[in-house]
Amino acid sequence: MAQLQESGVLTILQNALEVQPEPHPLVTKFDHLIDKDFVDFSRLESGCDNLKAYIGLQHIKQRLQEIANFPEINSKTVIAVGGGFSAGKSSFINSLLDNTGKEQLRLATGTRPVTAVPSYLVHSNDLVEICGVNYKNARFTIAASDYEELKHDSARIGAIRVGSAIKYCTVKLKFKPDLLEQCCLIDIPGYNPGTNDSNILPESDGDDIDMGGEIDLGFLEEEPDAVQSIDELNVSGIEEPSSDYNIARDAIAKADCLIWLFSLEHGPLPANDLEFLKKLGFGRNDKPIYFVGNKADIRTPSDVKACLKQTRQTLDDAGIAYVGICAFSSKSGQVTIRQTNSNLDVLEFIRQHNRSKDIAQQIDETLQAIFSIYFKKISAEVDFSKQVLAKLETVERQGMLEGVFRPGKRLGIQDKLDELKEEFYLRRKAPSDLATARKVKDKLSACVKEFCSSLDLDQVATKETTFCVGCGKKLEAGTKLCPNCHSFQDCSGRKCPKCGSIAAFGSYFCSKCGFNFNKK
Repeated sequence: MAQLQESGVLTILQNALEVQPEPHPLVTKFDHLIDKDFVDFSRLESGCDNLKAYIGLQHIKQRLQEIANFPEINSKTVIAVGGGFSAGKSSFINSLLDNTGKEQLRLATGTRPVTAVPSYLVHSNDLVEICGVNYKNARFTIAASDYEELKHDSARIGAIRVGSAIKYCTVKLKFKPDLLEQCCLIDIPGYNPGTNDSNILPESDGDDIDMGGEIDLGFLEEEPDAVQSIDELNVSGIEEPSSDYNIARDAIAKADCLIWLFSLEHGPLPANDLEFLKKLGFGRNDKPIYFVGNKADIRTPSDVKACLKQTRQTLDDAGIAYVGICAFSSKSGQVTIRQTNSNLDVLEFIRQHNRSKDIAQQIDETLQAIFSIYFKKISAEVDFSKQVLAKLETVERQGMLEGVFRPGKRLGIQDKLDELKEEFYLRRKAPSDLATARKVKDKLSACVKEFCSSLDLDQVATKETTFCVGCGKKLEAGTKLCPNCHSFQDCSGRKCPKCGSIAAFGSYFCSKCGFNFNKK
């Protein structure tokens, strides 16, 4: 059996099993607010689905702990890079790296599957830093030399896959300028279309993935230095993860948008890829997706155009909405051909999503959605209480006016009326109940805001704006091509979205295909 110091995979597995989560103090505070303030409040609201609200708050707590583990990825727009085996996902990502200066880590590539677990790739000007997260949401460091061994075929010790112990990895790399400062990529394991049929889960709308789920893996009882081989690891509780197909599915569901790669070496978009995307719900949701025909350098331009045209026809027939389709050469790092109906190439698509998230606002919106049920119910009951009390008082006044209720002579019905009013006063909903609900919600919101501030997540990066030189449309500073009138902002010309040719700046029509630049 391989010795610990000779096996990077064994080292990763050992560290993943040993590390335990360290709860953030403000996450603990949020948890206390749930168990004390919310639970006390919910006891008075029997007419609402308190269990559903409680589970929603627990999901927020899990989300906060994940953010605390990796604020550098949870505050960014997440772009998934997906595709089948050998689509060239890792080589595509490598082509986006900044190769100037000193040598840096590159993702493993090859004709066989090489990505063992999903990896979040974050831009950093500093040294490469690699971390892993186990299924208890605990963070641990991975050496670069060990990470390079974390390949699909070698990422197992005997019958145990490292993916059983690692939820995902994060890798800080230096990407090309103005590309990924405010967003990050997920390098996803490719699925094997030949073996995925028996492992396909029910169709998903992409919103039901629990990012905070726990699996009890167990931990090592021995000291780290005492472990020398896999035979000595306490791996009780490890469960074999889902297939690569389902791992890819879950990771894509967590992303804000998707770049889907297919290899032009094998022709247009494969049927298995199309079925996979249908299972994810593409065509039924609004998650942006961009298709990239990779390895364009090994096919002739005419073959590439034919493949892109067939891919477009396949997607249109399937009813799958997409932002664009282009051919890409990971070898040169350049877009070679763009489909005629695509307004953006894949690099422009990435830049378009290069923006950070307002985490505090997102979570506060979720809290508002949870408590809106209580706000609406209490408000409705307050109004109903006012109406009933008004009617009871009207009955009493009417009885006095009609001589039914006389001073000095009290009837039994008056006693019943008073009892009813007293009982209703005790059980009625008052504006103070609504104030209590708002107070609980505000306490939770304040805790979230304090949490985000402690991690510097309340300073959402905002880009300066400018105006298009051609049409005056407001643009983000640094935009090179206006999406409205297609004018280059250096006044060098206009790019025709139909045929891709460059027309003189100020032209109304493309001289090659006749496209009307002023037609909206």
